[in-house]
Order: sequence, then structure tokens, then C-alpha cells
Amino acid sequence: MAINKQACLILITDQEHNPQHLNSLFYFTWDTKKSDTAELVAFLPNLEPLEAAFQKELLTSYSKEHIGAFLAAFTQFYHVPTPEYVIADLSYLATLTATHLNNQVRITLKKPALLTNGTELAKGPHQLSGTDLVELFRYNHQLADYDCCQRQQALIFTLAKDVIKKAGILGLPKLMTATKSEIITSTSIKTGISLAKSYLLKQIKQTKTKVFPKKADYQLIDHGPTVRLTLVKKTDNL
Repeated sequence: MAINKQACLILITDQEHNPQHLNSLFYFTWDTKKSDTAELVAFLPNLEPLEAAFQKELLTSYSKEHIGAFLAAFTQFYHVPTPEYVIADLSYLATLTATHLNNQVRITLKKPALLTNGTELAKGPHQLSGTDLVELFRYNHQLADYDCCQRQQALIFTLAKDVIKKAGILGLPKLMTATKSEIITSTSIKTGISLAKSYLLKQIKQTKTKVFPKKADYQLIDHGPTVRLTLVKKTDNL
């Protein structure tokens, strides 16, 4: 299935308990004329419990607020104590041309790239497993310090520069067009990152009364000049 709409790919892994493949992969697309809704195009297996939980609500159509709720519900369902959300723009590297085929993702690389195990992928189309896709993104976006063996994580990659502007998921198109050096050196980009984190945290907070304990108090752990945050209970000794 060819995808030409604005898109957001959400990968959720559990390397500790499920090291061979992803727990789930979600691929949302936005109609550019209806930017307040997103369609859940496809997902990989291992979602039966979550699917059952959502079947009475929104399985095929999500507003941008629902995506935050979806992630929060997933992390709560699997008892993830410190859900982390990593957002990165990799449109310079690749485009996703099909959601999945035999539990693999069809991706087109705009230039050669490396996996973390040293495997080199040539420019052009590839079919990758979910795990290889995560490794490709982690390595090429310098997320090697992101310890995927310690806890379940949600890795959120936007694969189109305009997804933020069109879908309003963060509302900061400049953030996704910035290079790493610009992210580090530009005051305006730093401000944009701060706003982006605040926006994402706000989306999560708006849903926590439903999916988190009502009296739980959370704080934001800032991981520096990248759009990465950890939501933890203030009582946690971190």
C-alpha cells in the first residue's frame, strides 16, 4: 500500500521480554485536508490484549490527542514504570512506502545506511523486520545510548517533515527540519524543543486520570538537546 499522506510511525519494543521482534508497530496517516484526525493504517502482531481493550472505542480513527492517550494506555497496560517517548525526524534518510508485508516493513532509503550490527544497507528499497527498522533508526539518529534491554520503550519517529505542521502533533515544523548542529546551537530550536516536550507532556497528562493512578504525581526528566522525555513518578528514586 503506497503512502503519500502525512505520516507518523510509532514503534513500541520490549527487548527484555521479547528480544526477537517488536511488540507492536503502528502507522498513522493524516489526510492533509482533515489534519485533526489520523487513520490507523496497519499494525504488526502481538496486540491482542490491547486490541480488545480498544475495540469498543477507536480502532481506526484517532485524533492527535488520542495518540497520546493510546501510548499512555499501552505503557500502563504493560506496567512500564518509566515510559519514554523518543521523537526524531528521519525523512532525510528514508521514506516508508508500505506499512507491512509478512511482518516486515517496506522502506526506501534515500542514501546508504548502517544497522547497529554493522550491516550496510544500500540506497533504494528494502524489506526490514521491525527490529531491524528500530536498529536502523537508533544507529542513524545516534540513539546508541538508549538502552533497549532495560525497559520497554516507545519510539516515535515522524517520517515526513510536514507531519508536525499538518497534523499538529507538536505544532513545531521548524523542529523537524533542523539538523543536529542546529538543534545544539540554535536558541530558537532549543526553545522549540522545550515547547515540543511541554506539548507532549501535556497530551500525556490530559489522559493520565484515565490510565494512570489518580493520585500519582509525575515529573518530566529532560534528556538534553533532543526531543526525548521520561515521565516518572516523583517518588521514584532516579
